[in-house]
Amino acid sequence: MIIDHAEIVSPLLQKFQTFYEQFAQFSQDATELHCNLPVQDEPSRAAFNSLSRILAFSDQLSVLVSMMREDVRVVDELTGNPIEAKWADEIDECFYELLKASKGAAANVN
Repeated sequence: MIIDHAEIVSPLLQKFQTFYEQFAQFSQDATELHCNLPVQDEPSRAAFNSLSRILAFSDQLSVLVSMMREDVRVVDELTGNPIEAKWADEIDECFYELLKASKGAAANVN
């Protein structure tokens, strides 16, 4: 049985994008609440301390999620449509050839 990688990768990408957006929104909401929470009594102090820990964990997770985002991008690129990948390689080669050609044609301003 042949499995189409697009059937697996596309939902993975969509799920990760949803996760990434939800995580970013969660971090933003926690930061806003942390900044605006008045500390007036023991319960509000406990809430402030919990939010401080949440923000610290969120910062650590942010690094991991960023690394995971790069890995998901790599999986998407490497398991994508081979025809599109072939065109991307050819376009890259043409671009580099154009850069090499334009380097020799550049005028010397000195």
